[in-house]
Amino acid sequence: MIRKIRRKHKFVWLILAVLLPLLLIAGIAFRHREPVNQAIPMIYNANKR
Repeated sequence: MIRKIRRKHKFVWLILAVLLPLLLIAGIAFRHREPVNQAIPMIYNANKR
């Protein structure tokens, strides 16, 4: 009985180890860009010349 549970537990962790990083990368890759309000003037960095 314990062996079945250990096997399932190991399988679930293996799936999560592969799936979670893939979901994170996909979420970052397919996220929407932030909207830019053109009415607000840009503030330029004084150090850039």
